[in-house]
Order: sequence, then C-alpha cells, then structure tokens
Amino acid sequence: KLKEFIIYFRKDNEINKSPLNYSGSKDELLPTIFKYLPKHVGTFVDAMGGAFNVGANVFATDKVIYNEYNPYIFGIVEMLINNDKEKIINEVTEVVEKFGLEKKNKDAYLSLRDHYNYEEPTPLNLFTLHIYAFQNIIRFNSSQKMNTPVGNNEFSEGIKERIRKFKIKSPKFELRLGKYEELVIEDFPKDTVFYFDPPYFITNAEYNDGKRGLDGWDADKESALLKFLLSIHQKGYKFMLSNVIEHKGKKHNLLIKWINTHKFNLYDIGETGIKYPRREVLITNYEIFEKY
Repeated sequence: KLKEFIIYFRKDNEINKSPLNYSGSKDELLPTIFKYLPKHVGTFVDAMGGAFNVGANVFATDKVIYNEYNPYIFGIVEMLINNDKEKIINEVTEVVEKFGLEKKNKDAYLSLRDHYNYEEPTPLNLFTLHIYAFQNIIRFNSSQKMNTPVGNNEFSEGIKERIRKFKIKSPKFELRLGKYEELVIEDFPKDTVFYFDPPYFITNAEYNDGKRGLDGWDADKESALLKFLLSIHQKGYKFMLSNVIEHKGKKHNLLIKWINTHKFNLYDIGETGIKYPRREVLITNYEIFEKY
C-alpha cells in the first residue's frame, strides 16, 4: 500500500541574544534586518562581528563567518561559542564568589580588574568584569589595561539564560580574528552576503571614541570602509551595511552622497535611543525580492 505523508518545517524565528553586552549590538533590530536579507544566503560574513548578535541568528545554507578585529571581544565570543554552557556559568560564578562581586561594590570589582590586568588576562575574567562594569563597557587605556569603572549590574539569571541559549543557527561556522580589510572577497562563493556594522561616524560611543587602546573611528576609516564596500559591489557580491543617517540634527553627508552616487538601496529600520534618538538605516546593493 502507498502511504502518503505531509512533512513540514517550522522556522526558528527566536532571537538568541548574545550574553556579551557590547555597544552597538543589533539584537533589538534583528527581525527588521532579516527582512532585508536576500531570500537565499549561502555564506554570511559578519565582517565586524562584535557581540555576534547578527551572524549567530542568521540561517545561511552553507555557513556563517564571524570576523572581529578586537582580540578581547573575539576571545569572549570564542569562549561563549566553543565551551559548554553550564561550564561557563559555573566558572563565572566561581569568579564572582572568589572576589565577592556585587552591584556597586567598587573594592571587589577593582580587585578583579587588577587581577585581570596584571595576573590572569583571560576571556572568562574579562567577560565577568564586563558584567559588573559601568554600562557593561569594555574599554582599555593606551597600555592595554582594562579601565572601566564599576557599575550597577550583576550576574543575573537573565544573563545565565542568555549563555544557555546562545548558539549559531547555521549548519557550519567559522571564527576569524582579523580586520575586515584582510578578507579576500574573491575567495568566497558568489552567494555570499557580507554584513558590516561599523562604529557610527556621527554618534559618540566608547567603541568609536579612540579611547579603548585600539583603533578609533574617523572620517578616513569611514571613507575606507565605503571604498571597500564598493569593491565588493564591483566584484559581483552582495553587501548589507548598518549605519545612521541622522543623529542630534546632524546628517551623515558622506554616506548620503555615496548612496546616491552609486544608486544603492536605503531602508529606514527605525529609531533607537531614548534621550538622543538616531535614525538607523540599512544600505544594500541588491534588490530584496530577487529571483533565484
């Protein structure tokens, strides 16, 4: 006898937020961002990966590549991805208990910060520090010593749950430590989408003010990124860029001119920020409803 079956698949639309609270993360805008991805994504390159909120939640049929130039951030993400979740939670708990970390406990926090800076500079200790740091900021001085003051946070059940849920949705993944300029575009399949989320040139934040002991972000770096994106376009690949067009009445004229000159697509994806709202946008070099 012939037996017929109906097989259906339920798409996983749940957003698994990264446990790393990193400035500029796109977790709240992910559903909107995903609306503007091509219908088919073979390889997805999160070229300025940060906390890895975007790439980890994208489903690419081949693989997702996390690329991050900041070795401290890369080390934390690598730890969160490659280690057993309960093991991470237990080890962070041990650090919290060992140093007596609590909300606003400056002495305990500084004790761990000194331990990290001068004795044991591990991703685990830095991740724990960032949980208790002011606004979860990870910032370094010119001597590469973490110097963020204590904050009003703690290792909560919410963070533990985010550690447990954080995973990469694509079947394969690759973690790369390096600058986006080092990506050799021609080495990737033609169905690759390159996603860029740079520090926002017309806003001020700890990740682009040049005070982290690493590279800052200025007009020259913004221009270099736009030139790199144009090269991706000219080589026949797809890119998606997150950015801000307007903030505190200031317009990003360099970006606006670049979009208009090359006739790229500009999509408003809403305002973020309460006190000083900024107009978030996506720029792509492809049409959304492409036919494959």
